[in-house]
This record gives sequence, C-alpha cells and structure tokens, in this order.
Amino acid sequence: MKEKREIKLFEYPFSYDGLIEIRGNGFGVNWPLVYIIHNEKEAYIGETSNSLRRTKNHLDSKKKKHLKQIVLICDERFNKSAILDIEHLLIDYMNADQKYKLLNLNNGQSLDHDYYQKQFYVNMIDSIWKELRKKEIVQNELNVLRNSDLFKFSPYKTLNSQQYEISEAILDRITMEYSSDKKIPFIIEGSAGTGKTILAVYIMKKLSEYIYHTYNLADLEDEDEEDQAFQYHRTVLKNRDFTFAIVIPQTSLRKTLKRVFKRIAGLKASMVIGPMDVTKKKYDLLIVDEAHRLTSSRGITNIKAFYNANEKLGFDRKKGNQLDWILHQSRFQILFYDPTQSVRPSDLDRSFFKKVEKSQYFEKFSLDSQMRVRGGKDYIQFIDDVLHSKSPQNAGFPNYELRLFDHIEDMENVIKKKEEAVGLCRMVSGYAWEWKSKTDPNCFDIKIEGKEYCWNSTTEDWINSVNSLEEIGSIHTVQGYDLNYAGVILGNDIGYDPNKQEVIICKESYFDQKGKQNTTPETLAPYILNIYKVLLTRGIMGTYLYVCDPALREYIRNCIQLH
Repeated sequence: MKEKREIKLFEYPFSYDGLIEIRGNGFGVNWPLVYIIHNEKEAYIGETSNSLRRTKNHLDSKKKKHLKQIVLICDERFNKSAILDIEHLLIDYMNADQKYKLLNLNNGQSLDHDYYQKQFYVNMIDSIWKELRKKEIVQNELNVLRNSDLFKFSPYKTLNSQQYEISEAILDRITMEYSSDKKIPFIIEGSAGTGKTILAVYIMKKLSEYIYHTYNLADLEDEDEEDQAFQYHRTVLKNRDFTFAIVIPQTSLRKTLKRVFKRIAGLKASMVIGPMDVTKKKYDLLIVDEAHRLTSSRGITNIKAFYNANEKLGFDRKKGNQLDWILHQSRFQILFYDPTQSVRPSDLDRSFFKKVEKSQYFEKFSLDSQMRVRGGKDYIQFIDDVLHSKSPQNAGFPNYELRLFDHIEDMENVIKKKEEAVGLCRMVSGYAWEWKSKTDPNCFDIKIEGKEYCWNSTTEDWINSVNSLEEIGSIHTVQGYDLNYAGVILGNDIGYDPNKQEVIICKESYFDQKGKQNTTPETLAPYILNIYKVLLTRGIMGTYLYVCDPALREYIRNCIQLH
C-alpha cells in the first residue's frame, strides 16, 4: 500500500543541541521547507532548502538568539516556488493572528509568477494552519483573519510585479536624490481594487526598516537581487533624520489604519495623519492614499480652520487647498489617485493633479491589475459602462456573483446568509435619503417596500461595528474598504430615461448637503455616478443590487442578461 503523502510538522529546541535533531530529520539537510522560530512573544518565519545550515545562521543572529523553538513544516511535494508562496502566506496570516510580534523584514518578493500546480500549493495553507492551531502555535481561524483589517492592510502582502516594480523605482529615486534639494512628486493612478493602499502601506513599512532598524546579512535569506537592493537603500537611509508619514483624507479609514499601524512592528499610529496635520511640520516624504479625496475650501465643514491653515502656509486663504499644503510641506510626495472615486465637489479635480505633472522632476505610474474584485477588470469596465450608458458588454463573470433583486427583503436575507457563511457582507447605498436618525435615534431614514432602515450609526469603522448588519452604509463609511458581498441599493438619486436611453441623475433626491452645494444637475452627475461606481466595486466575491427606479431596474436587468 502506498504511503499517504502529507504535511508534517517537526518541533525542535532552537539551540545548538537542537541542530543534532535537525540533522537527523530526512528533510533537514537538502529539502525545501518552511520554518517558524518563536518564543512566547516573538516569531520569525522563513524558507530554505537546507534548514540545518539556515538554523546555524539564525543562531548567530543577535536578533534571534533569544527565541526558543523551531518548527519545520515539511512535505515531500514541496519545491522552491511553493515554499516561497507558503512562507509569504504564513507571514501575512501570522501577522494578522497577533499571537507573536514578527521579526521578519518586509522583503516584498514579487511572487505573482505562475508555476506547475500553484493553486494546489497555495491551498495547502489551510491544512498547515490547522496543524499549527492544533499545536497552539497560532490562535485564530483563517476565515476570521481574512476578514480582519490587519490582514487586509498588511504590509507583508505579496506584491504583484507591477506593484513591486513601482515601489522599487520610487525607493531607488528617493534614495538617489536623498542628498539633493530636488522636490519630486510621484503620482500612481489606479482604479478601485488595484492595490493602491496595500502599496502605500508596504512603502511605509519598507522605509521604516531602512531608517530605524539594523540587520545582519544573516537576517536575509540569500544575497539575491532584492537583498542587494535592501542593502543599498539601508546604507543611504539608515539612521537618517528622514521624516515620513501617510496622509489619509477620510476620517474612518484614517482611524482604521492607525489601529493597524499600532500593531505592526516598525510602524506607529502617529505615522498615519490627516491633511490638517500636514500643516504642523515639514516632512521629507508624504504618501497620500485616496488623493482624489483631498479638498479645496468649497463646501466643507470647519471652514475657518481651513482658511487659517492656508494663511499659516502663505496661501490665499480661500484659494489654497490640501494638495498645496502637501507639496509645500514635503520634498517627496507619492500621490495615489483615481479621478473616478472623487465623490464631492469639494474634492480636487484632475486639473490640480495636471499641474503637479508639470513639475520638472515629476514621475507617473499606473496600476491596472485587479486585486479585489474576482470579476476582474472586465467587471469594473462593465459597471463603468452601465453607469455611463456606454453599451455595456456583459460576457458573464464566472468567478463573481452579480444579482439583481426585485424585493429589498430578499436581498437583505441573502446578505445575512452570506454574512453567516463568510462574514463582511453589508448593505450600502448612495445618499438618497435624509439622515434623520443622526439627530433623532428613534427615527428611521430609509423606507422601501414597507422595510425601514437607518443610516450607519457611526462614521468610524462602521463595517466592523455592532449594528452594521442592520444598517445601511453610506459612501463615507465604505470608500477604501473591502466587503466580501455588497448589497447595493440604487436610490432615487439615480434613474434611467428610456427615451434618451441614458442613466440620469435626480438632484432633488440627493441629500448630501455638502455634496450638492453650489451644483447644477449637470455638475453634480459625475459625483453621484462615481459614488455608485465605488459602491458597486466593494464586493470581493459578489455584488447584489436593488434598484428603486423601475426604468433603471429594467435597464440594468437587460444589461446583466445580455450574455
């Protein structure tokens, strides 16, 4: 009878005596494997083809000599490509698990290449994780971790080749120009789900390693091209007075990232700031996520503070804007930008970013690989074509669930069932109803087919709040976040004109007062369409639709059923 091939975990003391036991393991000297070295509080995860030699290297490291145990994760089916993928998945999940503080560098290898039976090896993480939980080396289930903010915004995410090349090009340029007096802006354009926030957090983590930490070559896996790049950047930037921060315009996302940064080695909550914080000090580098949400003074709250900030930095009190502040207060800027996610007239339009592109040393990059929505770029394009009446071509999305519901209660019930199965399923909508419950918690805001709902009861981390499954989230609570399934209500602020055969906007049914101040129906329309595009591209696994306007419902039904 053929012996069953399976994953095997071996635990040894992390000591010179433990080397004797590793030498006796058939996988220990000349076989690819993944390993975890840990004590009660800290852990290091790696991969190697010679665990005996690699363990000797780690025992010589001052950073790791206090660790107590080493776990070898072995399988006779492993190969070099497989263990690289498994190593990075373990780093990502164990960082989110938070049982240990990870000692890993963020090497950020670009591992989106394919290889024989790649998905088979990627799926092994489920079996490996179960074995690690049995031995109490990790604590949470994978489905819990996959829905956590710490996992979704992890700086240990494996970058695709596009992200990796952009990060290296920018870090090379910053390192090369560190001692010059050049002011260099970078713009990275990418639509929803192309990994802008992941790349921004990755760069923050990478910089913190270059500047604040010292490592021996023994801490690096091999002296390959990536490690040489690490040494080059570290040599120039190590221990320098190089100040940097990430600017998050949206309050909710900013608070979420502060919590994430607080729990990642080398990062601090204070590194996550708002646009107003920029006015307090100078920086060498400012990274701006969701730069399309930077604002002018038009139609905003707390206008006096905005005017004061302009005057403080020497700008016209009414004409200066948050992009001006960032350019003034830093030498290098990395602006992550998507003009189709601008949702209010106060958001800076493309013309302001075009001015940045005229800078002498400006560089521009693009992200176009879809990393969120399983329907891929075809789904994103389909939604854009539907909203802009551009003869949408729906070839079907076999890996994505797109459904139109005739009754709101049916959609709500399916969302709740999906929540039980996979988590992170919510209902969201455009601002097509007044927010009465903001001042009277006994009021309902949204009434559809006899069903009553309230808008989000909090604007901070609403998705993870206690009541979120019973409420409807607005654009300001979900932009920048992922959902597994999104139930999107298209309110009466958007409709369809069968005679003109085009999607139309109804300003009277749009209740964001700051969002429609000093607008005409024509100038407001792009913002409402952008709002719905953002909402319709939140779902990783699927999007459900309920449409209030009957004509729009039939138009969308026909679009969905074209294939």
